[in-house]
Amino acid sequence: MLLKKDVFGHSREKWICQNYHPNNYKTQSNQYPMPMPKELFDAIGFF
Repeated sequence: MLLKKDVFGHSREKWICQNYHPNNYKTQSNQYPMPMPKELFDAIGFF
């Protein structure tokens, strides 16, 4: 836990910190890119 300082420099709040490196190694990257909005609108006939 870290202490978060307020605008006056006093430590007031507690902050919970977590290391996400082990989770990042297990995640898979997205294999399909996000389509462009124009392509989506053309596919559904919008606009």
